[in-house]
Amino acid sequence: MTQPAAQRDANRGLQKALDHLTTHNISRRRDMSWPVFLVELLRVASTLEHKLMVQYLFAAYSLGGPQVPEQYRDNVRAWQESLLTVAREEMGHLLTVQNILTFLGAEVSFATGEFAWEVPYFPYEAVSLDSLACYVYVEMNTTDIFPEKEEIMKRACAHARVSVDKLIPVEELYAVIIALLGDLEKIPESALRPDSYLSQASWDDWGRGYQPDPRSLDAEGSLDDGRPAPADHHRAILLINNVCTRTQAIAALTALSTQGEGPSIRPGKRIALSPDSEAYTEEGTDPREPSHFERFIKFYREMKKLCEGGWQPALPVATNPSTVEVPAGTYISSKRARDWAELFNMRYRMLLMLLTHTFRLARSSRPDEPSVRAVTMHRVFGEMYNLKTIATLLVQMPLSDDPADPRRAGPPFRLPNTHSLPPTDADCWSLDIDMLKTADGICREILLEETQTPNRNYLLTLLDLDNQRIKRIEKILTGLSSMERYS
Repeated sequence: MTQPAAQRDANRGLQKALDHLTTHNISRRRDMSWPVFLVELLRVASTLEHKLMVQYLFAAYSLGGPQVPEQYRDNVRAWQESLLTVAREEMGHLLTVQNILTFLGAEVSFATGEFAWEVPYFPYEAVSLDSLACYVYVEMNTTDIFPEKEEIMKRACAHARVSVDKLIPVEELYAVIIALLGDLEKIPESALRPDSYLSQASWDDWGRGYQPDPRSLDAEGSLDDGRPAPADHHRAILLINNVCTRTQAIAALTALSTQGEGPSIRPGKRIALSPDSEAYTEEGTDPREPSHFERFIKFYREMKKLCEGGWQPALPVATNPSTVEVPAGTYISSKRARDWAELFNMRYRMLLMLLTHTFRLARSSRPDEPSVRAVTMHRVFGEMYNLKTIATLLVQMPLSDDPADPRRAGPPFRLPNTHSLPPTDADCWSLDIDMLKTADGICREILLEETQTPNRNYLLTLLDLDNQRIKRIEKILTGLSSMERYS
């Protein structure tokens, strides 16, 4: 039977996207069905979004310090806000990818490794022109034409110590995922799980702190009532969409790709400008929310111009700081900083566990019972605050006890050995209590030697809050049925 023209066009589009990805050594193995291949690609996308989010947070925390000349401190603060905005939006991307995974019947994935293919990453490091070049490269659209393109590609590949064919622009990865998800033959309706809708992350859970209006952006940059998006370059636009149809999933992924690598989330004709201009503009339209690519190329141009005098916008934070001695990391040899870094890692582990748990809790929540999921979401935001607080302290702490070493420690963002949850909710809550008690033990060890009053007050407050959390979890455990707890 002859294929319809639309299907033939779709097949050609998918093959073209697959060919691009093959240049980065990612292709479907013979032992993979098309749905399994799609899930693996989404896991890679999840990892890239997760790593990028953390890299941007790390870079933002590194900015500032007494070495910044007074006349440039407003510029540095603006750069920091831009990085934080992109990191928040990357969090929205990460959560939407989890929604698509659940829509395909797969487990959520907050891991950053163990793939069917080798996926290179950039290190966690302080802001520099080289690191910015990496960010521009990974966020750019492969068809972009801008004056610094060759310079950016050379800098990024030299800095990452890999050839250009190894680095994966996110746009290319999403192009394959979108094309494959739209192929009804390779991804049949039987591979989709519309009933996963209630288990997915939603804008109501996450977006209210970042956007004044509970409306999402479409790929053309309009709100769902047709009005253009507000122009606020330091307000994150979180694109988090529940999906229960193929069309919704494709639209959600297209919006993510547009926000990251697109010319901008706005209508109009795109025109390239010179390096002295603010990235791109649109003919016949007012400025709208810039894409991640636009933010970073603007940042790169400004930093290159303003730092000609040799001053650095970032503290000398160590690259890939680590609490253990590993080949790719920089060991935090100062005991004080290492103890705080261990506390950071523990809170990071707790955050990822709580995030994973929210996807399970939504499946079992009922209107006639207290919203345990809402309590867990509150904890998630609390742990985000803790990570920000501890990271801010770490970038100011010496890496070592050698007074001649100018380097600072920085947040290590060490991932847990496993992201898998225990089989029952009762076991999950018991694990939560165990982690809280472990974190409290680290807090008490730090208190024995910490002399700075603000730091001691923070630790004492954290201990009190954790004790309250343990009591609340114990009440949740008491409320679980004996069948759920012991069957």
